[in-house]
Amino acid sequence: MKKISILLSVLIFTASLVFAQKSNIKFFEGSFKDALSLASKQNKLIFLDAKTTWCVPCKVLADSVFTQKAVADYYNQNFINLSMDMEKGEGPGLALRYGVKAYPTLLYIKPDAMEVSKLVGLSKADTLLQAGQIAMAKKNLITDDEKFYNGPRSEAMVKEFFTNIFKTKGRGAQMAPLEHIAKQEGYQAFIQKKYWEVLPLAGIGSPIGQWFVQHRDEFIKVYGKDVVENRLCEMYVNRISLGEMARKTGGLDSLKQELVKNKIPNADFMCTLVDFYSKLRGGKQAEAFLLADSALKGAKPWQYLQFAKWADFYTVMQYNYRWKAAKWAAIAAAGETDPDLKYIALQCVDDLMNAMIPKIAPSPYVYGIPV
Repeated sequence: MKKISILLSVLIFTASLVFAQKSNIKFFEGSFKDALSLASKQNKLIFLDAKTTWCVPCKVLADSVFTQKAVADYYNQNFINLSMDMEKGEGPGLALRYGVKAYPTLLYIKPDAMEVSKLVGLSKADTLLQAGQIAMAKKNLITDDEKFYNGPRSEAMVKEFFTNIFKTKGRGAQMAPLEHIAKQEGYQAFIQKKYWEVLPLAGIGSPIGQWFVQHRDEFIKVYGKDVVENRLCEMYVNRISLGEMARKTGGLDSLKQELVKNKIPNADFMCTLVDFYSKLRGGKQAEAFLLADSALKGAKPWQYLQFAKWADFYTVMQYNYRWKAAKWAAIAAAGETDPDLKYIALQCVDDLMNAMIPKIAPSPYVYGIPV
């Protein structure tokens, strides 16, 4: 009996030690902005646990990894910890900004909101500790994002930055740096050549896009009427905007109504381009090309290019229609005076022709197509 009593005492003591050692990462309960402010005051990085309610690995991470004493102690000492549902409140915006595409995603962020590093997927305790140590080692290093945000920004830097951010984080992450440019330099900064090329990324519905629409005459003075009207057309009628509108009942019709109502230059042409897209999307190639033939009577080179680009986008197309679209691109290339648009037109010819003929011999015509 005495031995049993001693054994029970040992078991109870051991159990009490286990429960006493059970820890957890302490998560800040305020907003992301408040977390940034606290991180700045305490000179710490933010550890952001980006999760969703349906993510099973997120739950495993929370229950089995965040609760380990070594992990909890290290993260509580070195970080302002924030756990956020990426589908509620601030979550969707932060998911876009930091390119969160899978869950769980663990982000290490500076007090100025610049990302230091990222860890994606379910991780063991030692991996999480190592990731935290790597982030701490980078804490005082200047990131590429900070170089861009702090400036100065050359044309090459702007191009490289937005190319990289699209590849690593996706289109949604491009909005924050565009808004930063507008805040730091004013909307008129987008008239500069280095920002002109990334202007379409803002989207026509954004404050930047609307400023462009309202002040397009200032852009025309620099780039010419055709170039600006082509850019305006691209921002209204593009794969993303039309794709989103097509999924809504009456979405494409509402876009056409908006173009006419707001008296956007070449509204009728753009409406036909929307119908061209709709016909191609519905597999009605003959009807689509009849529309285009009618719209392109007396058209400008950039307008030929717009139809050719949409035709090139739809790879499943009859030979004769693909050939016609290649001729449109060739007409654009032959008549276009802007070097950038001419280059795009020649690329479009290449794409359309390569889909039909692997190799084509040089000729005095534009890529062998008499225009």
